Amino acid sequence: MNPFFDFTNFAISARHYEKNYSIRPQETSEDTLREYNDVDYFKLGKLTLSKVEYYKSSKVYNLKQVEYIPYGKRVDLIFGKENGEFLNRYYAGFEYTTGDLVKGLGYFYNSLSLGTYFRESIFEDQALRYQTYYFSPAKKIKKHNLRWLSHFDYITGYNRVKEDDLLYLTDSDVRGFNVIREGTQKFVFNNELINFTPWKFLGFKFAIFTFYDITLLSPKNKFIFSGNFNNGVGIGIRARNENLSFKTLQFRFAFYPKHYNGEMTYSYDLFGEDDFTLNTLGITKPEIIKYE
Repeated sequence: MNPFFDFTNFAISARHYEKNYSIRPQETSEDTLREYNDVDYFKLGKLTLSKVEYYKSSKVYNLKQVEYIPYGKRVDLIFGKENGEFLNRYYAGFEYTTGDLVKGLGYFYNSLSLGTYFRESIFEDQALRYQTYYFSPAKKIKKHNLRWLSHFDYITGYNRVKEDDLLYLTDSDVRGFNVIREGTQKFVFNNELINFTPWKFLGFKFAIFTFYDITLLSPKNKFIFSGNFNNGVGIGIRARNENLSFKTLQFRFAFYPKHYNGEMTYSYDLFGEDDFTLNTLGITKPEIIKYE
């Protein structure tokens, strides 16, 4: 059998929601302040084909004793109808996701998503997104375990009904960098080298990490690498105690080499952190492909 069609699970899911504002700006229309338009209802359905298994590991993304890493593939076909205040239209989307452990190289997770609205013969508000997560095999140096983690994300839109539909720089694109940047296509590349140490103190386990983040935001019809360049480099420490409600505590310091006059040059944060988990490759609720 062709491996592309080798699936073991089939699922159908559906979703219905409505959005109505009690207070909003007065001047709203199909293409003005469109985010405040009422949506009478939005019905979405999804067909999912998948083949998913898990392998058990530890000291990958978190300080947990056990982490379950998915491998396999999933195909989603999304369809729906929007009945809005100023227009009615249909929606169709496609997503193909894979996870694979390559011996000697590490783990690769890839996701390709494409979605579009359409009415009559007009296709609009299209979004295209590609993501990759990677982590290397563990490198043991005495009692320390080192891993390299990477995340790549590219998103762009086509035929946006609202011409000023924009993507914005978030503080997860370049960690801690809270400034205004905008464009119509975005490229994000996050890298982290993490050292799971043997240190223990009062029930806490510790990991030290360094990171380097890059983000490019480019206007429409421009090559992405000609866009606005933003980067950050930093170091941090994570401490985990299974007996505490927040589990993981993180301190992070970052420096931003590329900045303008009056903008932040560095940041530091101390906060509780939720455990990071990869998409399970399992069944999820129907959603449009987000342009954000």
